[in-house]
Amino acid sequence: MTEPEGMDANGQEVVVAPTEPLKPAPAPAPAPEAPKPIPKFASEPMTKEQEKAVFTTPQEWLVNLRLQKFAESMENIGCLLVTDYKEVLEDDLIEMGMPPLPRRRFLNAARDIPPPPPLSPLQNPP
Repeated sequence: MTEPEGMDANGQEVVVAPTEPLKPAPAPAPAPEAPKPIPKFASEPMTKEQEKAVFTTPQEWLVNLRLQKFAESMENIGCLLVTDYKEVLEDDLIEMGMPPLPRRRFLNAARDIPPPPPLSPLQNPP
């Protein structure tokens, strides 16, 4: 048996809402631009993101690697700039008591530190 139009199987009135035509979905926002790789040569200009990565304090750099407890040990061996971390040897890290996994994390990150910017003519001694 079929129900009268506008009624359901229990005799209740069915109200059908008018349908609107579907609107197209808004265009997705453009994906953020991936950071450019850090220049390998000091003569290549750096982007602001790269400068931020390079010109951070040594303590901030260690915090980003979860190695802040070694900040004093790094200062004790002469690391005053982030670029000094490129010179740190695995033996130095072992002497500090750094465990193997943090040691690898440090050494891998230090490899990616670009060279320091070239000195301006005023900074070069005669």
